[in-house]
Amino acid sequence: MRWDKIQSVWPLLVAALATIPSSAAVPQTLSDVVGTLSRKSNDNASVAAQLDQAAAQLDAGERKAKESFEDARRESADVSARLIARGRAYVRMTRAGLLPLGGGFDQFLSRATRIERWHHALERDVTRQRELQKSIVDLGKKLETLSRARGPLELKRASAHDSEAALTDAQERALAFERAFAGNKDGHTAIYGANMPFGGPGVISDFQSLKGHLAFPVAGRAVIVRAKRRGGGGLGLEMRVPAGSSVQAVYGGRVAFAEKYADFGRTIIVDHGNNYFTVYAGLDSVRARVGEDVTAGSTLGTVGDAGLYFEIRRSGDTIDPAPWFGI
Repeated sequence: MRWDKIQSVWPLLVAALATIPSSAAVPQTLSDVVGTLSRKSNDNASVAAQLDQAAAQLDAGERKAKESFEDARRESADVSARLIARGRAYVRMTRAGLLPLGGGFDQFLSRATRIERWHHALERDVTRQRELQKSIVDLGKKLETLSRARGPLELKRASAHDSEAALTDAQERALAFERAFAGNKDGHTAIYGANMPFGGPGVISDFQSLKGHLAFPVAGRAVIVRAKRRGGGGLGLEMRVPAGSSVQAVYGGRVAFAEKYADFGRTIIVDHGNNYFTVYAGLDSVRARVGEDVTAGSTLGTVGDAGLYFEIRRSGDTIDPAPWFGI
């Protein structure tokens, strides 16, 4: 793996991180929420994949540099040992001089040739040792640079994968929130019995009959404020009561959603049949489970610090809830 290639990839990936879409622009409809989360998830997955590729390149470059570094160190040790051995032999030969004690010209020429060969061999070893030492220093610097680059890269990778997981989770929640308003698909009855609204007289045959005298989902004094949530698409009511107050189902039905969702916070959606739904958001705690049948007055959870946010929907469209409470 070429070092210059690794260096060229890193700035591009850092710049790519800055292109992850911001969460500031929040859509106004559920479909837009799902679409936007899907696009963000795809964008973030692309960035995460690029960072994974950069990490793989860095790993490969680091492995190659380490291998080269170790090879250079081993060869340097071999050259050093060879230099010592050849140096000692060369010194011994030169101390003896060029003229053997009982030899003639042939022995003189042979000895001179050997001394010259040893001399050239020593020069090659010294040159190679210098090259190896320079290579060891350069590779050490490269490994140090790679090591320094690993920390920020791993942080960005972890952040990108965490963001990807969070976006995937948010997308799944948004889809679950949207599916909650799709109506009954499992064959259970669309009318949940003749429920008597808590706090009011008479027997009510279906949810629509409650319009004008729907019981409040919280007991005691409450300050009622018209409000809406981003991604909600319509009006709802904020019911400001003390934190920890019980939240009760306004009519019997089946829990279609019970978890956190975007700006709604902890939310429960109850399917009342005939495509009517009530939404209880901003809960501090949830005491109902998806698929659980509840009756009018059943405790769904407790109110959070900001109060209860309440919506009525039909087939996913928000209905002004004020007239249902006679206000």
